[in-house]
Amino acid sequence: MSRHKLTEWDFWRRVDKEQACWIYCGGKTVEGRFKGHIPRRVVWRWKHGARSLSPDIWVLYACGEPRCVNPTHLYLGTPGDNWRRRRELGRVE
Repeated sequence: MSRHKLTEWDFWRRVDKEQACWIYCGGKTVEGRFKGHIPRRVVWRWKHGARSLSPDIWVLYACGEPRCVNPTHLYLGTPGDNWRRRRELGRVE
């Protein structure tokens, strides 16, 4: 866990909710980071009251938009589930 306090206000002020996919705009990489954390994992923990998630459990996005943090688009899966989904979306060969 980062030494920085994670606040929902800080997080949600960096999210564009204009479309069905809520885009986290806080980082410069595809998935961005929120004080060192993957934004989808932060939202999942807040929504479900989880203090942490096992590293082998990933928070995936049903919509196909990697920056999406809309809780209704998120689900838990494995790295294998992620690869299968990426293939379905044509993102890997």
